[in-house]
Parts: sequence; structure tokens; C-alpha cells
Amino acid sequence: MSYFDDASLVMIPSGYKDQKVYSVKPIDGSGDLTFSRGSDIEATRVASNGYIQKAAVNLLLQSNSFDTGWTLTSGSSVTSGQSGYDGSSDAWLLTDSGNNSAYCLYRGYTNTGVQTFSIYAKQASTSQIEFDFLGGGAGYLRAELTDGSLHSTLNTIDYKIEDAGGGWWRCSFSANQTSAPTLVRIGCNGAGSVYIQDAQVNYGLVAQEYQETTTTSVVSGITNDMPRLDYSGGASCPSLLLEPSRTNYIKQSSYFGSWLVGGTTPTITTNYGISPEGVQNSTRLQLDTGDLIYESAFSLSTGDYTFSVFGKAINDIYDVDTRLGLRLDIPSAKTAFFDLVNGVVISQTADEAKIEDYGNGWWRCSITQNDCVVNNAVINGNGFDSEIYGAQLEQGSHMTSLIPTYGTSATRTADACSKTGISSLIGQTEGTIFVDFIYDAANTANERLTISDGTSAKRIFMIINTSKLLSFTCTNAGADQWNINTSLTVGQRYKIAGAYKANDITFYVNGVQIGADTSASIPDCSNLYFANENGTTQEWNNPMSQLLLFTSRLSNSDLATLTSL
Repeated sequence: MSYFDDASLVMIPSGYKDQKVYSVKPIDGSGDLTFSRGSDIEATRVASNGYIQKAAVNLLLQSNSFDTGWTLTSGSSVTSGQSGYDGSSDAWLLTDSGNNSAYCLYRGYTNTGVQTFSIYAKQASTSQIEFDFLGGGAGYLRAELTDGSLHSTLNTIDYKIEDAGGGWWRCSFSANQTSAPTLVRIGCNGAGSVYIQDAQVNYGLVAQEYQETTTTSVVSGITNDMPRLDYSGGASCPSLLLEPSRTNYIKQSSYFGSWLVGGTTPTITTNYGISPEGVQNSTRLQLDTGDLIYESAFSLSTGDYTFSVFGKAINDIYDVDTRLGLRLDIPSAKTAFFDLVNGVVISQTADEAKIEDYGNGWWRCSITQNDCVVNNAVINGNGFDSEIYGAQLEQGSHMTSLIPTYGTSATRTADACSKTGISSLIGQTEGTIFVDFIYDAANTANERLTISDGTSAKRIFMIINTSKLLSFTCTNAGADQWNINTSLTVGQRYKIAGAYKANDITFYVNGVQIGADTSASIPDCSNLYFANENGTTQEWNNPMSQLLLFTSRLSNSDLATLTSL
């Protein structure tokens, strides 16, 4: 038989848009799934190129409309319609009268956190441009536009002056706005003119690809309610990433220069190398014996906590320098050491330690401690000298995808996926449900995949409880009909199929029949839910690569074939 032809609904993660995951079948869109998450810049995924993708943002309003919302000092001017770096006529001639304290153009700005301010500039009658934040953590750059050299910088984490061609330079600097600034300012360092175009302020340590703004900021990529098709582990085909709500309590996930230090004086080099994002924003961390860096002062309740950091060996000669050490103080120290060359856990006192390959020499290392309150999250070592990126402390017994932070903790809300009103696609008197997924981790709440009539009285569902037990079960008219279950192993791929017909129930997992039931009635169902059953937030934390519905009960031989790995 052709399982594709016989299926009533086929969802193989491929097409998507905001709030929607397309089903391959039916082709008229009636089986497309509604998706929601609700958080914006807090969500990430591994893209098809193997790099972590974050949301891109421009926080600066009227980013290339310097005659709107911007203020000029007396005698200064901006003139539109100039030839730009991109071949357009969208550049501006900024003329500074010199009758000011260096800045002739400014506008209000109040966002906090680690941010990068960038602008394209080209010399006209003068060869210098300067721009800054006023207040907050400040940050200032003056660039020489004849050759792209630095004239001066102040209160910056890092800066870049990059050749954009045709005499244009993209000038940028990053700064930590610990409190809200009041203005962003641009000037020529005295009387004269420069060409300017496409100003931007984005979160993070490097300038992102430019995005135009008008009266509101702009976010693109992994945005609010955008499904995450994830290619973790070098997968050639994506899975739909469905995760519970999590908070990253680390206030600076990748700016380690703001962390507290212990021991002597650790050497921290920001924007040292290419990170798992594929951009130059990793950190080189050099620790002498007894050195460490840490974040603390968490206000946390008792629970299970997981601390994770990406690490990369700077060389491939195995010695003490290639180790990454993670520690949770609770207050007693729970630690693990990781080999960043061979990708193994060297030693641990924490309840659990894991290391996962992220490609290009990068490993994601994590430790988990159960039933505790965390006082400090520590990166330590004894002669440690390697690259790090993306620290995360979250409540839960496993790590989830990276939640970027830029000065405060951040929460990624839960992913949820559902489709209502599809009784024609769900077998009413008989049917089959098939799912192909990876059991991602031991969950902290029951996880459900459900078909129902919109109530708990009539539903057929697959549930994974907190003891790693997968059950295929049913309720009809409020009465339990069947319950067939099996234990799962974290990290393993599962193909599962539950088939139902009056007095003829069976459940197959990875080609093997788990159990059967010969006394059961079948509820009529019209809705499909992942993680938000009947409007109530549940969980389904497992990357899913296929979902099939059939309006017939497949034969046992077909079920064995369909679920074989």
C-alpha cells in the first residue's frame, strides 16, 4: 500500500509561515496546523546551514528617514536622494554646521541591554563620522572614512569598520546599556559633510543584516508565533521544534565580560571567533589555576536546574586547556568537566552531565542538579583556554534550545500546535495515528498528542508522563476505554502508531506490537492538539518529523512496516 495515498492528513515539516505549519496533504489547506508561541526574540533554532538562528531586530526608529523623528542642531542639514552603498538613491548628505558639541543629528532612544549601533558612511567634504549613545552604558565611535581606520572609541565592548565598497564603510560598535540611554547621536566632528545611510541598533555583540524601520521597531526570522523547523544534529530534513516554556536566568548569555570573576584575573576576549551562530561573537576564556567566572543572585525556587554552555577547543592537542568546567553552587558545588576535543564527559559530581556535538568543533555541555536552589552558575577550569558561547540556566531536568539574553533573564513561551474542525480527516469509527519523533528529554509535565471533540470526555491520545512512560489511551463518554503503554529512552527516535476500531485496538512502537485491546468503543473526534489540548497548555517537547492520520485501522502488518526504523 501507499501510506501517503491512504493517509487523510500528512504533516512533514517543510512549509510554514507566521502562525501556520503547512500539511502536505490535504493540498487544499484544510489540514494546515495553527501554531503559536507568543515570544519574539527569545526563541532560536538550528537552521539548514547548521548554525543557530536568532531573531533579527532593528530597534532604531526612522532608521533611514533622517528628516523624520530626528532633530538637527542649528544650521545643520540632511539632504535625501544621494547615491547609496547599495546602488540606490536612498543615502543622505549630513552637513554639520560646527555650531555644536560634535553632534548635529539626534533622536530619542531608551532600550537597555547589550546592543550594537551601526551606520553606513562615506566621506564628503570631511572624512570623519562619529556616533554614540547618550546615557545608559554610553558607547562612542569615531571612524576615519578615507581608509576605514579607527580614530577613537569610548565605553564600547567591541567595534568594526567594514568596507562596503565604493568608498562606503559600515561602522559599528557594541555597548552594554545597563540603564536606559536618552539619545542616539550622529555627527561629523566639526563643520563639514558626510554621506550616511541605514542606521540600526540591534541586540547582541555584532551588527545584524540591516532592516528598515519607520515608526516601530522591526523583528524578522524567528519571530512571534513563527514555527521553528529545526536541523539539529546535521539533519538533512527538519523536525518541528515543540518546547515548553522556559526561562534563561543567566542575564548575559554571551557577553561574558559582564560576569563576576574569581581567582586572579581571567582573560576574557569578546568577539574572538565564529560562534555556533556563524558570526564572530564567541568569547575566548583563559583561566589560570583557581580562576572562574560566574553569575549569581538568582531568586529561584527549589527544583531541578540545568546549566549549559557551548564550548570549543582552540587547539586539538588534548591537555588541560581543552577542558570546559561547569559548576552549580547550591550551595555545595556540583560540577562536571568536559573534553572539548573528543566530546566526552571527563568527570562529574552533578546528578547528570551531557555533551552534544554542534558542528565546527563546538559542543554544548550541560549539567543538571535535581531538587535544589541555585546560588551561582560557574564556568571554571585549571588552565582552561577555549572559546565559549551561549550560557543558559533553566529550571528543568534537561536543556532546551538557546534563549538569548542581553542584560536580564528572558522567557521563551511554550510552542503549541493544533487544528480544529477536521472530523473528515479523523477516523470516526476507526482510524490510525502515526508520529515520528525523537524523545528529547525527561519531561517535567505530562506531554500529549490528542484527537478529541474539544472536551476531555471524548478523546484518543498519546501521553508521555514524567516517568518516561508512553501510553496510547482513550476516553469515550467520560469512561476509559483502553490504555497500552511502554517505557521510552531519552534521545532515541520513535515511530509510533496507534490503530483503533470497535473492540480492535493495537499499538506499535518501532516495528513491534506493544499491546492490544479487544473491548473498546470509539469516540467521535474533530480536533487535533499538540501541547495545547482543548485550549489548556500542555507540553509536547519532542522534535517531530512526521505526523500521519488515517481514517481506517491499518492492518498489523502495515503498522509493523510503517513504524520500523
